[in-house]
Amino acid sequence: MAFYDEMAALARPKDRRCPSARVKAQQHSDSELAIIANNEEGRLGKQTLAVNTCISALQQQVETLRPVESTAKSGRSPT
Repeated sequence: MAFYDEMAALARPKDRRCPSARVKAQQHSDSELAIIANNEEGRLGKQTLAVNTCISALQQQVETLRPVESTAKSGRSPT
């Protein structure tokens, strides 16, 4: 608790002296977070596309192999 009290005491004079610096720092931080969020959305979009492409390819393989599996189960030659 003493640590937090000390930190609060140190922060108080800064609040009175230069609130505009805090506002600028907050705006900069908000801007950086917006950039990070935008980059993350782009990354997730690319990842979603890659996963969907993979799922589509796997579904196509399953559809291709189903007739082969049916033929093998019946004991017939695939030709």
